[in-house]
Amino acid sequence: MEILEFEDDNAIRIDNLEDNLPHLPPRVPKRGRPKGKDKTVIGVPKKRKLTSKLLPFEELPVDIRHYEMLRWFVDDGIAKSAVYENKSVHEEYVEIVPERVSNVIMDKAIAIDEIKCYLTEESWLVIQQVIKMKKLTPTWICPICAKDAATKSICCNRCLEWSHFICVRVNANFKSKLWFCNFCKVSNTNLKNTT
Repeated sequence: MEILEFEDDNAIRIDNLEDNLPHLPPRVPKRGRPKGKDKTVIGVPKKRKLTSKLLPFEELPVDIRHYEMLRWFVDDGIAKSAVYENKSVHEEYVEIVPERVSNVIMDKAIAIDEIKCYLTEESWLVIQQVIKMKKLTPTWICPICAKDAATKSICCNRCLEWSHFICVRVNANFKSKLWFCNFCKVSNTNLKNTT
């Protein structure tokens, strides 16, 4: 028999205290996500952010990347036949007017030498001359407003074109590492629908 003492000299006797207490199950650790994590206050599921399946230009498969680079200089059909049918691109098919060639070729991150294997010697020399002429007057043109996009602009990680923040309705304090223009997003969904 145990005796508990309190400050006011009252004593309480407790017989077999352990027998009188209720038996509780052992504590089990919780597993999985907390209940209600994906629900809003009223119980409606949250809208999930749409994740883009677009890949940046640098992460594209080699054949697609080469095809895209060839399209800057030649027509679509010729680029396809060069990459997928191993046909050489001849000089007469290469665009020689610098204004008609994409501004992307001025990007220092582009390894334009990768497409040399698809070109003849003469067509490779023509492409090098076009690049030199393009670099003499380096201007990045916004594809939406067709004005110089040298300031207050953002680069699409897929097509590598620069667009003004205002033209594409993007906040100037954009924090994401990747951004894709609407043209690339639409063309990606069209590719998904056709396959």
